[in-house]
Amino acid sequence: MSESTAISRELHHFHGHDRRAVQQLQLELADRVLRLGRNVVLEFGFFRRVERDDARTLALKAGAEAQLIFLDPPFEELVNRVEARNQDLPPDTFSVTREHLELCANLLERPLPEEEASIYR
Repeated sequence: MSESTAISRELHHFHGHDRRAVQQLQLELADRVLRLGRNVVLEFGFFRRVERDDARTLALKAGAEAQLIFLDPPFEELVNRVEARNQDLPPDTFSVTREHLELCANLLERPLPEEEASIYR
């Protein structure tokens, strides 16, 4: 099993849907919109460098510029925010646990300097 498959299965366990299928749909739609000359914002975690590279390649092939914005708040701030969110969940929305956040933090490949990310803490 590839690392990508293992990551997707772990996230599938928490989200109850196939993360990769959703990403693929978003990328296909983004490609169509970029080719129309419009701006696109993609947000689906981009946990791994290869995901970010694929999105940059898609943008370049469509004649667009890609910009990586990485939000990097302290871990405890994330915990506080999801705990507040979990207190008033809309119907059909999953709860995010500390365990989920820890898993995501462990899977995350932080952007390297050559990725030229704008990083906000």
